[in-house]
Amino acid sequence: MDLPLSSIKKPIDAIQILIDKLSPYAHQEISPSHKKFYCTDQCYLVQDGYVQLHRIQDEMIMYSSSAPTILGLSSNLIPGAEDFFFTTKTTTTIAILTTSKATQIIESENLWEYLSIFQAYIIRRMHEYHGRTTALSAYEITRNQLINLMHEPDEVRNNITAVQYIQDHTRLSRSGVMKMLSQLKKGNYIELNKGLLIKINKMPLGY
Repeated sequence: MDLPLSSIKKPIDAIQILIDKLSPYAHQEISPSHKKFYCTDQCYLVQDGYVQLHRIQDEMIMYSSSAPTILGLSSNLIPGAEDFFFTTKTTTTIAILTTSKATQIIESENLWEYLSIFQAYIIRRMHEYHGRTTALSAYEITRNQLINLMHEPDEVRNNITAVQYIQDHTRLSRSGVMKMLSQLKKGNYIELNKGLLIKINKMPLGY
């Protein structure tokens, strides 16, 4: 089976060093699933769980990640980074501090190298995402998203229909997506149960 976007190697060591250095200055909370956080002046250290980053203008999902990861840190560094929010998709443990405090600690502890490694990873993830959702046919986009969905944690995959997942990540029409899924299911390329993706057998490259 094709690899999902998450096959890009996450720099766990760099992320964990940042979290370990910033956590003593943060307050921790355990968030239920489906809670929304805005990336304004807060830095979020995701220590356990699964989150998805959305752009505010249309709520489309731009980035998904399991812990460990960091969100909101760029809002104090890059204008426009506050145009995003993220949601928890599972019960999630998050440590929160202000972005200004986080930047101050990164400066005093000389953590810029680790931040650069993490930001380079995010840029690559965004680039891969853009490449799989633009300049492609509707079928190719749908195929990529089904592959990604199949690699999501069970707690995510078992609680969202394939149609909804694809619509959350793209701007494809619901009717068009449903038609393609119906034909893929009829051809035994995928297995669906009440709209949930159960299995991908072998999907053709073209439609």
